[in-house]
Amino acid sequence: MAAATPAELEMLDRFLRCCFDRGPDFKATAAEIFTAFEDWRRDNNVFPVSQRRLSVILRCAGIPRLRSNGSWYLGLKHYSGDLTPEWDRALAEYRGR
Repeated sequence: MAAATPAELEMLDRFLRCCFDRGPDFKATAAEIFTAFEDWRRDNNVFPVSQRRLSVILRCAGIPRLRSNGSWYLGLKHYSGDLTPEWDRALAEYRGR
């Protein structure tokens, strides 16, 4: 397994911050992450990365993977709402007051 480059790790960080929430009880399939990545990279003019290479980058970034009925990455939940995860949480907190 070739190590991820600093540029790839930085790109992954931008992608995950934009598209995923993190938490101990979250998990996302490899296919879900790759599909979200493809959409994100097209919108952000990022060079294509194969699913296999994205898997390597995720592992190099320390995202744990579980193989059970497919590949799952632990600690990630795809965010598909209209607001960013931070704004969504802030809005939920505001409404809960």
